[in-house]
Amino acid sequence: AEQARAKAKALVAQRHQERGAAAKEQGVAAEQSKQNDQQQQSQSSAMERRKAVEEAQQRAKAAIESEKLKVEQQKKLESKRRQISESEQQAREAARLEEAELIAEKKRREEERKAKAAQEEARRKQSEEQQRKVEAEARAK
Repeated sequence: AEQARAKAKALVAQRHQERGAAAKEQGVAAEQSKQNDQQQQSQSSAMERRKAVEEAQQRAKAAIESEKLKVEQQKKLESKRRQISESEQQAREAARLEEAELIAEKKRREEERKAKAAQEEARRKQSEEQQRKVEAEARAK
């Protein structure tokens, strides 16, 4: 009977020890599971942060490109305005030159007319003088 009691005690102690080991294993497994969950959560939030940073970088690049395009368009517009302004200035200058040439041509014609008239007047006077000489000679004879 004593031996049976000792055997039963030993069996109870062994079962108790097995239960303790099983509980310990369950605790270790639960702790490991908890750490795995935390690690996954940490990794996923790190991935989310990286993704957010990448998206912010993409938005910044897009904004920079957009600004570059605006600046380039502004430069092209300014260049066109300068060309138009230069063309208008050249057209005004050409009109002034043309007007000056017309005025010079008009003055030249006027001078030619005056010179011709003066020549005609000189010929007429010379002709009159010649006529007087001829008449004077005819009277003298």
